[in-house]
Amino acid sequence: MSDVGTSKTKVVVITVILVLLAGVAVAVFVGVGRQLLGLPAPKVHRLAEQTNIADFIILCAGDSHTEGTGVLKGFDYPSQLNAILSQKSANVNYRVINIAQGGLNSSQVAAKVLDYFETSGLAPNVVIYNAGKNNGHNFTNASFFPEELRKSDPDPAAWFKYLSGEAKRLAFDPTTIGRLNKLAKNPPRYDQLKWDSVLDVHGDMEREFMEKWIELDVDAVQAACKKNGATLCLLNYWDDASPWVDRTFALIGKKEGIVFIDVRNFGGRVTDYEQAQDLIQKSYVPNDKGYALIAETVYTNLSMRKVLAPKPAAADAKK
Repeated sequence: MSDVGTSKTKVVVITVILVLLAGVAVAVFVGVGRQLLGLPAPKVHRLAEQTNIADFIILCAGDSHTEGTGVLKGFDYPSQLNAILSQKSANVNYRVINIAQGGLNSSQVAAKVLDYFETSGLAPNVVIYNAGKNNGHNFTNASFFPEELRKSDPDPAAWFKYLSGEAKRLAFDPTTIGRLNKLAKNPPRYDQLKWDSVLDVHGDMEREFMEKWIELDVDAVQAACKKNGATLCLLNYWDDASPWVDRTFALIGKKEGIVFIDVRNFGGRVTDYEQAQDLIQKSYVPNDKGYALIAETVYTNLSMRKVLAPKPAAADAKK
């Protein structure tokens, strides 16, 4: 082999070694950084075996935050919650069911819960409802619409025609009104809409509008839970990007029979995005470690509120 060829081979080998060392250094730095900040490395919980037989069913409904977008199956927070329950409760067979779907608004999530009660044949003991972040751009089957506009398929043309006509009455800010007028004249495809491309999610009246909308959907879910003897738990998001959800859930969570679980900053374990970097994906959705912390926070709150104990059967209750 020529000297030139040998030199090129050495350069390639050295480059590969340096890249590997850099990766190790980053991993070590992140781990040590969390320790220096007093933040223990999250433990990921994996359910060894799932059974269809259950003494206690927890139904998790929501959008991508609950679905577990971007992580392998079994590492979303509902799956990790199921693993925690299995590890800690030998006498009760818990089953956590995840019916979440990314991109849904609060009305769509509520509809999935109501449909589950009506068609599944299974009666959940607890329903964990996590929705509302997508209400600024997704209006599919929105509960505030007149009946003729409540469709299961997206219809942006109808949405924006209605909202542009109602914008002044709803006291939306000029940014939102301008957007709605343009969108009504030239409706985009649904998949072209983004989180902040329709309503000005920073506007006070827009946030108030979304809060009232979410409250309508939570009321519908709560009515179904009450009818079926289930406890409703409201779960917000790990970040503070949707304050209309935080305020609404905190307020409704004060009502009797409803539990509010605040998972912002992963249950208070981090204080900013910089500390959260090893807990989230590039899309800002939690990774498996982030979901582990959410699952632990949910378990702690459910335990403290004493909603994890199976209700006695009718025959036992009479004794």
